[in-house]
Amino acid sequence: MSEADLPRINSNMNEFRIINLEQVSKHVNDVTLHASLCEEAKNLAAKGDPPVKLLGEVQQQGMASFLHSTCQGHGKVFSFCTSHRVSTKHGDRFEVNIRAVWAQMSTGGGCNKLNEVTATLGMPGLHQRTFSKLENEIGHWWTEVLRKEMIAAGIEERRLAEEAGDYHQGVPFITVVKGKSQTQLQCSRWGRDSCCRSY
Repeated sequence: MSEADLPRINSNMNEFRIINLEQVSKHVNDVTLHASLCEEAKNLAAKGDPPVKLLGEVQQQGMASFLHSTCQGHGKVFSFCTSHRVSTKHGDRFEVNIRAVWAQMSTGGGCNKLNEVTATLGMPGLHQRTFSKLENEIGHWWTEVLRKEMIAAGIEERRLAEEAGDYHQGVPFITVVKGKSQTQLQCSRWGRDSCCRSY
């Protein structure tokens, strides 16, 4: 692919991006290997001219960008994405977008707050639709993890109650110490009494 074959390029170099260092390292390795073997690039370097030029950003998907650089001697174009892709049940997602939404969910923010921060930093943000899709997907992941952890905790509590021989009306229970008082909690996997709401 040559420079002329590329779609519209954003060549504004006075902007910021979040870039995965592993992706940059791979890109630098590819460009360096080419430039070290390309006679035209070596000639440019011998004259003090840069053999490789960053053309700019070809497209972005949320906070992930596709950047292109070219060998100034041979004209070969190299492209790289600033973020890894992560496979999910709903298709491939860019890791940087997932992490940005996750961070907002963890801190009580939202799409508008995220975009205020990225705009201040001179970076692209996320569209509300993309943010909402990722927020929903992450919410499902959290629910599934919490469900598994709650079941595992219930099984462990039941085992401990049975080992100790603690039963209330035939149902294993554990004693929870809350401040100065003690509360007995039933350890039935099939139901909990009203004092177990925090589980």
